[in-house]
Amino acid sequence: MGNVRMLEKTGYLRYSGYFDWPKIYSSMASWMGKEQLTIYEKVYKDKTDAQGIAERELTWVCERKKDRMIKYIMEVNLRMWDVQPVEVTKEGKKKKMNRGRIRIEVTAKIVDDFQGKFEVSKISQKLYKIYSKITGLSFGLGEWDYWYTKMWELNGEFKKLLGTDTQ
Repeated sequence: MGNVRMLEKTGYLRYSGYFDWPKIYSSMASWMGKEQLTIYEKVYKDKTDAQGIAERELTWVCERKKDRMIKYIMEVNLRMWDVQPVEVTKEGKKKKMNRGRIRIEVTAKIVDDFQGKFEVSKISQKLYKIYSKITGLSFGLGEWDYWYTKMWELNGEFKKLLGTDTQ
């Protein structure tokens, strides 16, 4: 898989209240498309009991290749408990929403040599170090700052959708 060059960073968000699940799901997908990320839905579980109370779990792995050696990865883990469908009157109109608890984790990481070409032997690892110095493929804090900022942008999008953002 390659080497994670910088430590992974995770942003957390917890919420309890009313939310619009289809809007959250579609907004997440459109944000990822806008950022030109490839989305892999790793997990989607939806369990509902006899009373109609649901529990959902979703894991998205989103990737974008910067160049032939470096890949940005963002993993979104979303878990919902005690989800119940409710009708809410908002601005004089009835709207179908959900009530429940949500926990969102957004993890950002940067991986170099994501194809694993230089992990075969110690000689190839030394060659990779030389190759990255010559071609300038190594990245610094500027790369990490960019990706870390994108992680918090996505966290901010979730806050807007849930109505917990500050202005």
